[in-house]
Amino acid sequence: MFVALPLVGLLATAALPSRRVEAIRTVGWVVPAAAVVVAGGLYARFNLAEAGRQFVVSFPFLRFSYPIVDPQAGTMRFQSVSAPFSFGVDGLSLPLVLMAALVALAAALAARTEHRRVKTFFLFFFLLLVGISGVFLADNLIVFFIFFEFTLVALYFLTAIYGGFGREKAATAFLVMNGLGSLLLFLGFVWIFRLTGTWEMGEIAVRLPLSDVPPGERWALFWLLVVALGVKLPLVPLHPWMLKVHREAPPAVVMLHSGVLLKIGAYGFVRFVLGFFPDLFPKAATALAAWGLLNLLYGAFSALVQNELRLVFAYASVSHMGIVLFGLAALNAAGLMGAVFQMVSHGLISALFFLLLGMIVERTKTSRLDELGGLYRSAPELAGLFVFAALASLGLPALSGFVAEFQAFYGLFLSPARDIALIGLLGLALSAAYNLRAATRTTFGTPRPEWGAMADLRPLEAVPAILLAAAILVIGIYPNVLALPLEATVADVLGRVGG
Repeated sequence: MFVALPLVGLLATAALPSRRVEAIRTVGWVVPAAAVVVAGGLYARFNLAEAGRQFVVSFPFLRFSYPIVDPQAGTMRFQSVSAPFSFGVDGLSLPLVLMAALVALAAALAARTEHRRVKTFFLFFFLLLVGISGVFLADNLIVFFIFFEFTLVALYFLTAIYGGFGREKAATAFLVMNGLGSLLLFLGFVWIFRLTGTWEMGEIAVRLPLSDVPPGERWALFWLLVVALGVKLPLVPLHPWMLKVHREAPPAVVMLHSGVLLKIGAYGFVRFVLGFFPDLFPKAATALAAWGLLNLLYGAFSALVQNELRLVFAYASVSHMGIVLFGLAALNAAGLMGAVFQMVSHGLISALFFLLLGMIVERTKTSRLDELGGLYRSAPELAGLFVFAALASLGLPALSGFVAEFQAFYGLFLSPARDIALIGLLGLALSAAYNLRAATRTTFGTPRPEWGAMADLRPLEAVPAILLAAAILVIGIYPNVLALPLEATVADVLGRVGG
């Protein structure tokens, strides 16, 4: 049902005439609100002791045959293959589904200020939500890839049509790099099918590690998936396209892109790279931790010297995805928990940042730090939430960022890559520096006279901001809200590592 809801929204929007703008906007937020309720229902009914997929729904989708030739016998036979539409949720996907639902609702409410081609906007908005829902719940590779492509198509048009002055270049850069990543991912999936004879993720996780495939071939497949998913994460130096999208796409779209879509790459690392290669991953863990350190430090140093707030947050995303790799490379319960917590926490915090930035730009017509200042005097509630987001991003205790970073770093300190974790502490210091720099330069000082009387948070703006801030606070105070459904899945994944 969770996957069906955005499809219902897409069809309802398509059925409404373009002139029914308010009706389209209402559908735009009502459907995501229903998705939050459904996601909450999945959480309430989730069996915490079960490591596998729950609430599984499956029906026939694709059946085909392909020839197999035996040159020695001179015979040919046809192998029948089926790839059903199969969806389910486990302890890994459930936290991401909850986060995606909350961010989607906040983005839908933020998008009510969009006045250009409103129907077209929400058509692609719902297509994006269809893709997001399917990716996190897909139970086989074909379904995952189809919904993954939906996200690419939707984000391309949302950026190209509704972005800023450089929207076409940003959309093209996105399409080229993500198209390349998709090609590599598809090749990897076909390669996996050739080796295992199945598209089902659960069966692949069992068959591939036990197969008699030569080690060199398995390593090639391993690194192919790392690079393919690294485009989406993104890993340095595969990240420049993301900076362009963050700078040019409208706020509601960047909320979903930074908050949710980047996590598809991280999710793929856990589901495919670690899940399908539990024997190889420990041997590559130090290299992946080092790559995470590159992301962490490069992103943090770059964020610290930016004058454009959009780029500050974009580079911050690059940096924080390095912490996800830290958690994965730790290969222990604390690290893996920290990686998933970081996916969820960063999703909420970055969505809040870009939501608030959209409000600031709408009032001041700028997002440059040297042109901002004095927000606290003009709009104290907006300024207060902006400072809250900055404190959450730098890892203030009792907020979600602290829980995520502490677990990921603690896990890496317990691993053979502890020296990398020690160097990575510099990244946390830089995170405090660029977040406090952005917060103080934006909120303190003297407002510019040309802004005139500035409105503080309006009721329609306050709802999504408070929704995201509350989620950040709840996770920080009561991390078990995410940890409990994760425990069984984390134990299952780690139980297969190194075999």
